[in-house]
Amino acid sequence: LWAMRPVVDRAAEADEAEPRLLATLDGHHGAVNCVRWSADGLLLASGSDDHLVMLWRQAAAGEAGASAPFGSRAPPSAERWRCVLTLTGHAGDVVDLAWAPAGHRLASVSLDNTVRVWEAAGAAAGGGAQLGGAQQQVAVLQGHHGMAKGVGWDPVGRYIASQGDDRAVLVWESREWSLAGARCC
Repeated sequence: LWAMRPVVDRAAEADEAEPRLLATLDGHHGAVNCVRWSADGLLLASGSDDHLVMLWRQAAAGEAGASAPFGSRAPPSAERWRCVLTLTGHAGDVVDLAWAPAGHRLASVSLDNTVRVWEAAGAAAGGGAQLGGAQQQVAVLQGHHGMAKGVGWDPVGRYIASQGDDRAVLVWESREWSLAGARCC
């Protein structure tokens, strides 16, 4: 995570004591393809080639958080972050994520052709255990005939749109998790 203050404030840019690198979040075992902030800014979701979605939050005072590996010469992080939830269930690389406008649900798409919707309520508060995705999974949406590559919620959270290599955009209704419409080129 990088600090933006030195980018937008000339005084901060000139101040050598102003941190540039806030934290390095290390936990995935594959390339990280996407990261998305929750609407309230308390959680950061990351999706990776390791088929996992990880939810991160800043560690509270006195709480353990990610630090540089033992023996590393990396400078200490300005902020401490921790993984509060690991969501499992995808059988392929996770390539896009989208938070619902209310911020308690997260949609992920994968090269396994699925859209998965997860419940993330409570993750910002902590608890801290890494849970399997089965406990957090709300829906598995299947309809793409090629790799699903993009996902987004409508502004009020009633629909999810997904797009894939099959050149289709699928619109899903979020109350019944049913296909509401499709558009193909």
